[in-house]
Amino acid sequence: MPKTDEAEAPAELKREHKELVRRVSLSATFEKSPRLRAFFLHVCRCAVEDKPEEATEQQIGIWVYDRAPSYNPNEDNIVRSQARMLRMKLEHHFANEGRDEPVIINIPKGRYFPVFEPRPMEPSRPQMPAAPAPGPRRSRWILAGIAVLLGLAVAWLGTVSCFRRLRLLRPSPLQELQFPSPTRITQ
Repeated sequence: MPKTDEAEAPAELKREHKELVRRVSLSATFEKSPRLRAFFLHVCRCAVEDKPEEATEQQIGIWVYDRAPSYNPNEDNIVRSQARMLRMKLEHHFANEGRDEPVIINIPKGRYFPVFEPRPMEPSRPQMPAAPAPGPRRSRWILAGIAVLLGLAVAWLGTVSCFRRLRLLRPSPLQELQFPSPTRITQ
């Protein structure tokens, strides 16, 4: 009897992994990326069927990206660049749409064979303030902006003050005209 339970455990795990792969591949994350979906499905099939030899850069290039069997990954980096995109899509999926999945799919850097792993437990996060406090770099920019505005205000006030002084020292146009003082004519 124990051998039957041991045999059922991997079969159940495979079913769960296949169902997870199906959910992820049908998600909005892959909706507009049919080639990345094909890449994802190919490497996940290799993982579920335990065929790591089919999840190599060369094999992915041939089966997913229609490269010739003589395909040289050193001359064409399509698989490496798309693997990077796939890793980003998976990270995005499990952070958003698949955030409630207990198991996540990860493709470690430098490899193409996915790993199904339990979601790491996150420590409870304290409530974040609505607007994060400005960091040191942002604070410097704010202080620099205030200093510039203050400098401009001082310069403007100085200019206005100078013009006022000049106006007081200069005679007015009416003072420049010398009219004879009125005299009374007496008879």
